[in-house]
Amino acid sequence: MGVDLRLEELGVSGLGEVDEPAFTGLAERHRRELHVHVVVRGWIEDGFEGMTGLRGVATSVNRQPAVAFYLWQKREGAYLPLTLDVLRVTGGAITEIFTFHSDRFARLGLPDRLPADGTE
Repeated sequence: MGVDLRLEELGVSGLGEVDEPAFTGLAERHRRELHVHVVVRGWIEDGFEGMTGLRGVATSVNRQPAVAFYLWQKREGAYLPLTLDVLRVTGGAITEIFTFHSDRFARLGLPDRLPADGTE
């Protein structure tokens, strides 16, 4: 549903005419989506405390956000598939995380390795 359609429902023609409670209602759905996006981006960009040699790739599985994790393998000179975490999102919150092993990567079109990025 577009913002224009939602504004019509509120009986206004522009955001300048929307009071604070109405604007909060318009933004609520996006705030929840943003929360999940921030969590996933944090996993990819910052990793996990105490864990090194790990890279994440954002993806989706069955329309749910997911992160494919790759672990640095020195012998291979590349990051190889480790796990795939699929997030169940309910009401804008992450309610469950399903972890799958690396054998699912190929079926989902994920790369079978990631090249070194200079941080190893």
